[in-house]
Amino acid sequence: NNCEVSDTLQIEVINCSSLMEETIKEDIITYPNPVEKQLHIRVPENDRLMEVNIFTINGMFVQKSCSSTLNISTLKAGVYSLEVTTINSSCPHKINIIKK
Repeated sequence: NNCEVSDTLQIEVINCSSLMEETIKEDIITYPNPVEKQLHIRVPENDRLMEVNIFTINGMFVQKSCSSTLNISTLKAGVYSLEVTTINSSCPHKINIIKK
């Protein structure tokens, strides 16, 4: 029997380290750093902050916010990693901060 079978598979690839995203990442500003009580996050005018997750340096989740001003006064002193998600980002931007 002369049978032929064909199939199609569509794959969507999202590259989290594209040049465009790296440019946007540089425009996300956190201040002050080191921080004691209030951390401010500024994103470019053509973007909007969606979510900020804070993790310990060991990767343990500690806090979530949807605000550009975070009260981190209750966190212990140390290094923390922020995952900042904006409307224009397909992957969270990772930024390290120091809590005094």
